[in-house]
This record gives sequence, structure tokens and C-alpha cells, in this order.
Amino acid sequence: MFIRIGKQIWKEVIYALALLIYLFNLQQLNKKLVAQNLSSVEIVMYNNFEPLKYFGGAFVFFAMGIFMAYLVIKRMKEDIHNPYEMLIGAAELLILLILLIMIIIFIDNPILRAVLTVALAVSALMFSND
Repeated sequence: MFIRIGKQIWKEVIYALALLIYLFNLQQLNKKLVAQNLSSVEIVMYNNFEPLKYFGGAFVFFAMGIFMAYLVIKRMKEDIHNPYEMLIGAAELLILLILLIMIIIFIDNPILRAVLTVALAVSALMFSND
């Protein structure tokens, strides 16, 4: 039974480890950006657009997490035959939910706010010229 569970959750374990490394590096970048008190444009352009790369990474990790949650739910509906496996599936979903929330929290300030501010400003400029 443990081998079967190990075969089911290895993807989530690798995802969680990669995400935790990403979040640690993102937090280091966030500290640098907040300490420098930069404008939204300066944040987006910081260190050769590094915050945009992290923003893209957050999007990819978030999409992967949603997809993995979908797969866990699908497996729970179709393939789980005992309560212990159902409990493992519920724990997987809870951990994925926590990781998805962590992505939102870590990318929110200052990167997400800067990206949204710049995107809105560019959009306003584009539509005002018409």
C-alpha cells in the first residue's frame, strides 16, 4: 500500500520542493525590492526584468498546482478504494491549497502590484490615444 501511495504522490513532492525553493528566492527578491523603495516601473525593470520572470514563474507554478489538484480529485473519484487512500488524497489537496495560497501571498507585494500598475498604465495610455 505504501508503494502505491508513493507512486501517487511523487509528483506532488517534487512540485512542493521546487516551489519552496522558488518561494525562498522570491522572498529574497521581495526583500531587496521593498528595501529600495522603487516605483512600479523600476520594480518591473529591476535587474533586467527579474521580477517579471518571477511573475511568470508564479503563473506557471500556480497553473501546475491547479492541474495537480484536478488530477488528485479525479483520482479520488475514480481510483480510491479505501478510507486511508481517501485521507491521503484529502491531505494532498490541503497541501496543494496551502502552496497555491503561498504563491499568491509571496508574489503579491511588491511584484504583482507593480505589474498590475504598469499594465493598467500602459492600457490607459493605449486606449487614450484612440
